Amino acid sequence: MTKLPSPSELAPVVVEVIKELGGTAHFKDIEKAVVKKLGLPTEITSQIRSGKRTEFAYRLSWARTKCKSEGLITNSGSGIWKLVTS
Repeated sequence: MTKLPSPSELAPVVVEVIKELGGTAHFKDIEKAVVKKLGLPTEITSQIRSGKRTEFAYRLSWARTKCKSEGLITNSGSGIWKLVTS
């Protein structure tokens, strides 16, 4: 069984997929692209953390937050994430 990556392991993948998606992407598109890129099976990504939220979505949210705190991406507040250009 594949192990679910930690937020720290997911963070560089988040940046990579946003770049591949043209530099701006909705969090749902980021989630789909990360799953595909890492080849994560449904049984791993569909594990519920609480309510309807999956553990994968929770960890991916923290990965985006980590990237944001490092100044790599920004959030428009409507679920859209964008690479910060320097």
